[in-house]
This record gives sequence, structure tokens and C-alpha cells, in this order.
Amino acid sequence: DDYLLVKEVLPVFLQGAGVGRWTQLGLGVGGLVVVLGLVGWAFGQWGRAIARVRPNRLMLGSWLLIGLFVAAGTWKYRKGTFPGIWQSVQWFAPRMVVSLQSPAPDTLAEGPFFKKLQANLLKPLPRKPDVFLVFVEAYGSTVVVSPYTRDSFRLFTDSLERRLARAGIHTATIYSQSPVIGGRSWLAFTSAMTGLWLDSHTAYDRLLDYPGTYPHLVTFFSRHGYHTTRISTMKATEETDSLIPLDRINGFFGFETWLRWADIPYEGYPYNPFGGIPDQYSIEYYYEQVAQTDPRPDFLFFITTNSHAPWYLPPPLPDDWHLLDTIRHSPYGTWWALPKGMMRRYRLAVEYQLDMLSAFAERHLDEEDLLIVVGDHQPPGIDHTYDIVDAQATPLHVFSRNRQLVRRLEVQGFHPGLNRGADQAPLWRHDTLALWLESLLLDASSVGSDAEMGTH
Repeated sequence: DDYLLVKEVLPVFLQGAGVGRWTQLGLGVGGLVVVLGLVGWAFGQWGRAIARVRPNRLMLGSWLLIGLFVAAGTWKYRKGTFPGIWQSVQWFAPRMVVSLQSPAPDTLAEGPFFKKLQANLLKPLPRKPDVFLVFVEAYGSTVVVSPYTRDSFRLFTDSLERRLARAGIHTATIYSQSPVIGGRSWLAFTSAMTGLWLDSHTAYDRLLDYPGTYPHLVTFFSRHGYHTTRISTMKATEETDSLIPLDRINGFFGFETWLRWADIPYEGYPYNPFGGIPDQYSIEYYYEQVAQTDPRPDFLFFITTNSHAPWYLPPPLPDDWHLLDTIRHSPYGTWWALPKGMMRRYRLAVEYQLDMLSAFAERHLDEEDLLIVVGDHQPPGIDHTYDIVDAQATPLHVFSRNRQLVRRLEVQGFHPGLNRGADQAPLWRHDTLALWLESLLLDASSVGSDAEMGTH
């Protein structure tokens, strides 16, 4: 699995960030030479040391060395309330086993929700609201519970809730467990749309070759007369496109419209090296050019980019999104601004996303429409839970003008508003999202049973 990530995914990311193929090759060869040199030097030093140490001292020294590494790796968790797998050397063994395993192809179609999702394709929808499903990059429970961000983030969400309430928008929040941590967003959102728990790129790669039409969310909305659209604005070039299996992805998901980086005519300042388009610009462009030009109901899937690590300072949020085209220079005075204070930058990036999506809801949600916002995974390179909530928990928000619908969600464990705090019960899973959403739309009086929504 890790081999496939290095072979198929890393080159795409580096190309999108502006690192050319020859530069990648040079870095790879140079890095390999350095690693081999360090390994050779270390073994040489180790061998010379062994020759001078008696066996009993060697064994004692080895155990002390292992203990030193474990202690160093777990020092930052010294205030934790319990020892977890992150603090143990045993963590490495199961991760290696998972990486080397490959799931059987026939298990992909037999997930616990497959037959129910298949049956839902034939059921009539009592109503057809627009549904906007947005996965916010790197939006994890970390920003809610970390002592470095929680107080400021609470003030922000409280203010945002009051603003939305004045606009007639009701919100509810629950935590959902992502199959991944720190990266591999495609596994998180594909799990949510298919009802499969995909924590391996190998499983994802095999799923793309599924023979026939898979009963995922895109199939569900297409069968019920929706215009289905995907937005993904990571920068693409001919080289990156040659590395991405676009035909297989298109064949599996079958979106009617796929807006990519080159399809969005943004002319303003690039706010990050991954493409630089403000997420506000992308979603508003979609609404103006796609949703407003087709009388059919809309299903949108959007994976954001402005909260991607290492969290460059976010774009401004003008009332008129067209004005973003007129900003040709960095509003921060520095190209791709990365000031000190990573946790602050991370919080600002997440707040930008929620602020931007709340404004979208205020402008465009009708009475029955739904805006569903999900964190794809915890942020990379940050302590994730501080032993407060599940290590893979990400917020899931529902925005709606329908107060009765939000009340039904609260019966199922949702918390009113946008901030769940440290209360994670009940904890959902990303692979239950598709069945829950379909149940919500198919039955006007029920949100679905606890079992269907994977609470535990």
C-alpha cells in the first residue's frame, strides 16, 4: 500500500506543487544517497562499538537505547490520561501488516450497506432538495479540543451560530470517524460516498475497477434526476493528468460535471501552491454557471483546498465573489504567507472554510436544501486528540432552513450548533454517511436507525 502511495500519489502531489519530474528524480536520488550513507555510517559506528562491549553490557545498552527512543517519542504525551497505541512501539507492527496486506476483490462489493444502497436506487424520492456535500480538507476535532485553538475557535463558532440564526439557518453537529489520519483525503470521501471503510490505497485502487454500476451517492442522485457535479481544484497539468487514472475515476463515479482547476477561470492572486483558487470562488462559480443554468435539482461534491497543510493564510471573503479576480497581489504582503504559529494558521484556515460555507448557505439554501460539511481527516503533523476524543474523529455539520429536520437529527445524537466540544458520543463513521443521507431524503419522518448510522 505504501509502495502504491509513493508510486502513484506522491508524484501527483509534487507536480501540483510545482516540483518538476527531473527535480523529483534528483531529490529522490539525492535522498537515497544520503540515507544509504547515513545507514552505512551508523552500522560502521555500531560495529566498532560492539567490538568493544561485552555481551551482557551490549544487551543492557540495547534495552536502554530502545527505552530512550520510546521515552523520547512519548514525552509529548506525558499529560495524557491513558497510554494509547500512539505511545507504544507495538504501533509499528500492525501498521506494517496492514500496509503489506491486500483486500480480496470480492469483499469490496459486500460491504455492510451495499444491499441497502442498491435497494435505495429504486425507491421514489418524496422531495428533491438541492444537496451540497463539502469535505473540508484537514478539518479534524483537533481544532475543537486543542488547548492552542479551542477557546478562540469556540468564540468563532458561537458568533457564526448567532449570524446563521439571524438568517434563518439551523445547524447541528456530530463527530464522524475518518478511515485515515493526516492525509489521503480520497479514501475518506470515497468511504463516505460508497459505504465502504477504505483505509488502504490498494482497496481504493481495486474499487475503481468495480464491474458494473456501484450504488454510491452519485449513482443514487443520478437515478433520481439530479445534476451531479464534482469540484476539485488542486492544480493539474498534462504531466499530473498523465499520472492520475482519470478515466477509471470518471468511470466509477460518473459525475455529470467535473469542475477541475483548468475549468475555473480564476484570474486573481494564487493563495497557495496547490492551485491557489479561493474555495469561495470555486463554489460560487459552480452555483452561477452550473446550478443556476439547469432546472434539475443539484447534488454537489466539493473537496476544498484552502485548508490544506501547511496552512497558508486564507483568502479574503468579499460579499461579491467576483471581486477576487481583481486581487492580483498578496493581501498579506508576502507571497504564500506562512507566518509563525502553525496552530493559529490552522485555526484560521478552518474558520475561513466555515465562514465561507455559512455565507454560501445564507445566500443559496432554500427551505428543504441541505448543506453537509464534513472534515475529511485530522490535520497532518499535529497532536490529534490530546486524549479527549477519538484520534480519527472529524466534525460533521448539517445546515438547513428546516427546523423540524434539524430537530430530528438531534434525536439521533446531533448537537445543536457548530461546536461539539469534547462530547463525542455518539461517534459515527464516514462509511455510514451515504446510507444516512439517502435515508434522510427517502423518509420525510425519519432520519434512520442508530444501527444504520453506525453509532457506537
